[in-house]
Amino acid sequence: MWNTFNDTDVRANGIKLPEMSMDPYVEYGLGIQRVLNNDFTCYLQSLVRNGGRTGVSLTGGMSWAVGRVNRGRVHL
Repeated sequence: MWNTFNDTDVRANGIKLPEMSMDPYVEYGLGIQRVLNNDFTCYLQSLVRNGGRTGVSLTGGMSWAVGRVNRGRVHL
């Protein structure tokens, strides 16, 4: 990740804030997705950042289709 706006002049009450800049960093991760049936899907992923920003992020979620599909139309 490379921030193209990194060299902006950030000020608060006339005081320059140089620590607002961000160094380039690399983000990589691993995830898994599971489809339980046609109506329910869930996922879990982990991202790791190294360089200008460091840390680990864990996210998860699910998707649930509500209704009945009949010839491409959804009926509730």
